[in-house]
Amino acid sequence: IERSTDARNFMKIGQVYGKNGVGNSAAGNSATGSSDTGNSAAGASVVGTSVLYYQFNDQSPVSGMNFYRVKVVDADGTVKYSPVVSVNRNNVNAQLITVYPNPVLGNALTLQTELPKGRYNITMISRTGEQIFKKEMNHQGGSASQVISIPAGISSGVYQLIITGEGIQISRQILKGE
Repeated sequence: IERSTDARNFMKIGQVYGKNGVGNSAAGNSATGSSDTGNSAAGASVVGTSVLYYQFNDQSPVSGMNFYRVKVVDADGTVKYSPVVSVNRNNVNAQLITVYPNPVLGNALTLQTELPKGRYNITMISRTGEQIFKKEMNHQGGSASQVISIPAGISSGVYQLIITGEGIQISRQILKGE
């Protein structure tokens, strides 16, 4: 399995052995193919009328675009490459903030954060673009929970919670219940 960040220069990131322990196919007859789900590459080798499936998970994908291909080495030494597939990892900040409960009941929500040390702004915006509140948060870095009070009397509905600072901008949709 090979990965690239520019779709031209690939580097080996792992290997999946075929049933005979050589390369990626169990015989000299292979068909390359791949698909992706998140950080994984998958494909199949054809042996006679049988298809051998394999999968590989990239444990260290880079932020941004990751390009993957499968290098198939047949038993006779023939090398073939699968089509290149891409995975966009621009949303690596998805795991940095968790908001709960969601839907928000009452006038408080909790932010579970995994952020670098720094000063962050937390802004809640309505669907019409109205700023409901803005609060500054001094984060000591690492994992932390913080309870955020939201103004009493805001209507039930969908809102955006936007966290910005230290070169990071994260947006979470929240539902305000009764």
